Amino acid sequence: MKMKKWLYRASLPAAIFVLAACSSTGEPTDGTVDTSDLTLEEVYNKAIERQTELKSVTANVTADQNILFDVDGETMEVLSKTEMKMDTQMEPLAFFADGTVAMESNGESMDMPLQMYMTATDGFFVHDGAANTWMKLPAEMTDEMLAQIGTQGDASQQLKQLKEYISDFTFEQSDTEYILTLNADGEKFNELVLANAGSALEGLSMDEQQMLETMSFEDAVYTLTIDKETFDTTKVDMDFVMKMEMEGQVSTIDTTSSSVFSNFNAVEPISVPKEVIEQAVDAQEIGN
Repeated sequence: MKMKKWLYRASLPAAIFVLAACSSTGEPTDGTVDTSDLTLEEVYNKAIERQTELKSVTANVTADQNILFDVDGETMEVLSKTEMKMDTQMEPLAFFADGTVAMESNGESMDMPLQMYMTATDGFFVHDGAANTWMKLPAEMTDEMLAQIGTQGDASQQLKQLKEYISDFTFEQSDTEYILTLNADGEKFNELVLANAGSALEGLSMDEQQMLETMSFEDAVYTLTIDKETFDTTKVDMDFVMKMEMEGQVSTIDTTSSSVFSNFNAVEPISVPKEVIEQAVDAQEIGN
């Protein structure tokens, strides 16, 4: 559970690498006819303004990971593919996620269904498919995740930190979309993650903080797609290699992910079903 929690926290800063202000207009992609004279800075301001108007959104997420790590001197490889649909509402903060994680290692494969509910009122619930049981996670984890989701709604401080990386962004446009891409070398991408970790670091133990600080990136590419008409962020793609050290062992995680956003301000109100609350077992009691 600690490892999953840390990986979640480590991935959060990537979600706020949004845009950077500059004075050039978007370079038309091949076949583009309907061009816009808006600069990157203008697109940035309109996208941020639109973000403040969002009350709810649906994300369809796919992620492929190749994880290499050492166990007793031998290198092990774990392949995983995640497919998930996630509905999020902003006020009050809540989400529902439903999907699967398919994993393969040493010729063995396993599919794990994934379901989660979280609301500020009722807490954080995860379905254990193997035991066919709902678990309620500790209150502090709920508070931490709600705080992180809330932080993503106000990216002003993180955007200020991005100003020095303007030269790393490219700005393109098609007939219907603006495309912003960050091609950062490993060192710069690592600096961005650590600079934006902020509140996540405060909640970690000393061992977890040290683990986060050993993290490094290679071949980092981040692409953001914005609708020309509405300025909704419609897609976020990430492709990077991350290395980290745990207990003297170096692990390498090669990740490719894509999040497609839709259903803007049209998600039905999210609540935890009564039967989930009634059936849920305290996660801290499992194994005791």
